[in-house]
Amino acid sequence: MSLHLVPRSLQYIEQVAQLGSIQAASREYGIFASAIHRQIKSVEDALGEMLFERDAKGMTLTPAGRLKFDPISDKNTFRQTISLVSNKLIPELTATRKIIAMAVQLLERLIGPADFE
Repeated sequence: MSLHLVPRSLQYIEQVAQLGSIQAASREYGIFASAIHRQIKSVEDALGEMLFERDAKGMTLTPAGRLKFDPISDKNTFRQTISLVSNKLIPELTATRKIIAMAVQLLERLIGPADFE
């Protein structure tokens, strides 16, 4: 599967699983570790289960995480996980966008159209 079709959060999970730590993955991607942590937490919350065991030595996939994200595991399971995460997260993002659009409309009514040039 092409990387641009896989949500970043799932790319981060795969990288953390391979490297064993969020810090290592953040160095690999050149982004803050906190950003990766938030993405992983968001997926875990959407799925309703922990994907990683966290300890002083780093992070390893839980049994549930291995079933869903182990590169050796069944590709259909991986596709089902992507579908499940997308189905749970995309409506939340859509709702957030709608709220922002409504807020902009309200502000435009109150103070006039914004000129962003």
